Amino acid sequence: MSRSRVRRLVMIAIASAVVTGIAVIRYAAASTTSSPPPDTGSTGSPVQPSPTTQYWTPERMRNAKPAEMPPP
Repeated sequence: MSRSRVRRLVMIAIASAVVTGIAVIRYAAASTTSSPPPDTGSTGSPVQPSPTTQYWTPERMRNAKPAEMPPP
């Protein structure tokens, strides 16, 4: 085998090793990246107004007046 052919094979082997190394590093980095924790919902509890203390009673709804709108 001639020297130029050996040199070419060595360069191909080095290039293949570099490409494989980059692919392995990217795969490892992607698999170790932490993802955000799953959404478990609110830590508080919803407020359930009791029917006896409901603010918008039928009487208040009848007496309600529309709010003033800001000028355009």
